[in-house]
Amino acid sequence: MSAEHRPYLLRGDCAFGNENFMVGCELPEHLQRYLFRMRLSRGCVRLIEKLSGKGGWKDCGHGWQGMEDQLRLQGWSRQRRVIVLRRRASAPENQLTDGSEKLLLEVEAGETYEYVMLVTNTDWDLVGLGGLYRQRADK
Repeated sequence: MSAEHRPYLLRGDCAFGNENFMVGCELPEHLQRYLFRMRLSRGCVRLIEKLSGKGGWKDCGHGWQGMEDQLRLQGWSRQRRVIVLRRRASAPENQLTDGSEKLLLEVEAGETYEYVMLVTNTDWDLVGLGGLYRQRADK
């Protein structure tokens, strides 16, 4: 598609957060912005565990907090910006309502959070990206 007919942002679930799809969006002739949810691979979980005990989480609205970092997973051609979102878990469930996996970590005694990780090629504000994630159509 020509630039004027392309969407402003591609937003998708973890099926789209793969190397081939992201590289296609990042090609100079496409330069397509994206925001994808990621599968919680070992590399993702390690980063979440590293960040979970740190301070500096930003309020992203509706009970979500966010933090960003850079990550290069095995199989990725380069490092990418990732957004880690968390919210207090209301019940110790192993599944989200849509059936996808979630990670629950106890940060402090009695405080358990569920985590979601996103990958993006935008430089948009963390709070705004958290809002875009919440507005997805799968709720």
